[in-house]
Amino acid sequence: MYNILFTGVYQVFDDYIFSYFSKAFNASSIICTGSNVEDFQLKNHVHVIPNAPLNKNKNEYILFLNELIEKHNIDLIVPMVDSEVLFLSKNRNQFKCEVFSADFQIVDDCLDKVKCHEILGDLSPEYYKISDPETLKNILNNHPDKKFVIRPYGNITGSGKGMRILSKNGASNINKILSSSGTREMSFNEYVENYEAIYNTKECPNLKLILTDYLPGQEYSCYLTSSNGKLIDLCINKKLELESGTTNTARAEVIFNSKIEEVISRISEKLNLHYISNIQLKEDENGDFKLVEVNPRIAGSIMLPIKAGYGFFKQSYDILNGKDIAKEREIKKTLRMIRIYNEVFK
Repeated sequence: MYNILFTGVYQVFDDYIFSYFSKAFNASSIICTGSNVEDFQLKNHVHVIPNAPLNKNKNEYILFLNELIEKHNIDLIVPMVDSEVLFLSKNRNQFKCEVFSADFQIVDDCLDKVKCHEILGDLSPEYYKISDPETLKNILNNHPDKKFVIRPYGNITGSGKGMRILSKNGASNINKILSSSGTREMSFNEYVENYEAIYNTKECPNLKLILTDYLPGQEYSCYLTSSNGKLIDLCINKKLELESGTTNTARAEVIFNSKIEEVISRISEKLNLHYISNIQLKEDENGDFKLVEVNPRIAGSIMLPIKAGYGFFKQSYDILNGKDIAKEREIKKTLRMIRIYNEVFK
């Protein structure tokens, strides 16, 4: 029996995640902190903690969590967003319960996109670390006919926040470079001008950017369980379209691809992934699969593979408890998911 605390629920996670995770871990109670969580209380008998402090104040947040752990006899903390995974994995020795994440070094290697690309080598697209407007301007001027993807990393978080597609004559984007809404495209000149305007300002004193080659092919979202780098199970989702203004999948379907499985297995081994992860891949101009990003946590759209019969939550329970890991599931079946407010499966 587990008492489970989900932290950092800052987007809508529907009934499925709580109920399926609860069943896999034989949970006696679930507590949830974050925002957009009040609706779950009546539907799922989830105890919601309102007005929870943020993890930006380390001592205050550790004290808050330890009080919850003691009061509610918490056995397991499950972080649901990147900032929570980073904080809890780094400070896991401060808590008298298990933290559902890989070790901090692994998490940091995944979320620091430059480190991640360095580790993965030929599995990553060509990339450049951008530390000032002049560096960016020179790279763009030297490759006038190329298309790039640029995004912030480090302390800028959010679903696709700040991700832009750059080309010589890209579309105009009045939402500027750190917005997560509006068109993704920007011209070289417009982006550089916006970057110069906020570079080393009070609001963005250490804005880190990574510039990568634009990958023109199909995108895939891969959900997996691993144990100390060894791939246990994998579900590959073919992205059919994206929600407007985000990188989240609006429509996707489960597919099977042995080449993608080989790539994911190599990534899992190189990064030493543990528990549940989500890996985004895209095809380059040669049709090879290259990394977009790694999320070393439960992804909000994990309910597509869960509903398709993948036992990621039960496998995670087995990994956590040192048991033989089962790959029990129903016959592999093709399933599509449409994300409106809650997921619709068919």
